[in-house]
Amino acid sequence: MSGHEQLRVTDNNGLPHETAVAWALHREQWPVDIIGRFTVEGEPVSKARARFTKRGSKTVAYTPESVKQAEQAVAWRFRQATPGYVIDPDATYGVFAVFFAGTRQRRDVDNMLKLICDGLNGVAWKDDAQVTEVSARRGHDAPENARTEVLVYRVGMKQRPMATCEQCRTEYPTYNSWKDRRFCTDECHLAWRAARRQAECQHCGATFDRGNDPRRKFCSRECSSKSRTVRLTCETCGAEFGRWQCHVRAKNYCSPKCRDAALIQNRKGKPKGTCRVCGGGVSRPEYQRCNACRLAGAKVPPITDLSTRCQVCGELAADAVCESCAQGGDAA
Repeated sequence: MSGHEQLRVTDNNGLPHETAVAWALHREQWPVDIIGRFTVEGEPVSKARARFTKRGSKTVAYTPESVKQAEQAVAWRFRQATPGYVIDPDATYGVFAVFFAGTRQRRDVDNMLKLICDGLNGVAWKDDAQVTEVSARRGHDAPENARTEVLVYRVGMKQRPMATCEQCRTEYPTYNSWKDRRFCTDECHLAWRAARRQAECQHCGATFDRGNDPRRKFCSRECSSKSRTVRLTCETCGAEFGRWQCHVRAKNYCSPKCRDAALIQNRKGKPKGTCRVCGGGVSRPEYQRCNACRLAGAKVPPITDLSTRCQVCGELAADAVCESCAQGGDAA
């Protein structure tokens, strides 16, 4: 039962009860948003303290069975009076309760009200910290009319600090202890993480999901291979070909055939030494004969010790005077 009503307490005949004066409070001066009104038949029960017992070597606490049954009766009566009710975790609530006892046994109103609030915990509200207003009165009636009349109403909304969601940019209520929270819902958090995983392929420009690897730059292995391939021109035949960047050299060839042809050409065009027999070129500096002289069986002349210089011309010679200077002196 919900709506805006003026609070009234009635007896079993529907007439205003004499204890209605208990509602002459400041809250009663204007209509309130009533969520549910229900009655729990039977003698009012107080919230008893927890009992302790030994289980082996451990001491455990438990709630008396009579208190459990009383809380379950309160919850059942509230569900019966408010079918289809949905808990609002951001709302605040108030409770009015009148306890009609059939005996003169001493009872504390606060303990009886505590049982009502605990019985409605998780049923009328998510946590009894949402209850911001309470009012209760104890009265007496015939033993057969002993009961507890309860009224639950909505006071307003929680006054909580607001934060801005980093994904949808909407404001949501938060707590001071939620310093690390950045999103209004889990869906926004997952959407933000999915957006962070999106990256642009550095080769083809397509958008892809890089997963949990922030260093991934390409959408596929094919793009990764192509991005490391550069276009080169063969030094021998002039054809264009592709090669990975790590394999690029000062001179590049499209095939082993072109590479071998270039090596042969280099050997022919640039001799590394001189044949001591015919004076031609050789492919390596340590060779003393060229290939033609070697095949012809020509012998290499002996090496003359040219450790002294000619006293006439100053050139290296085997003797004090070189052969040319000696022949020139004889002619003179």
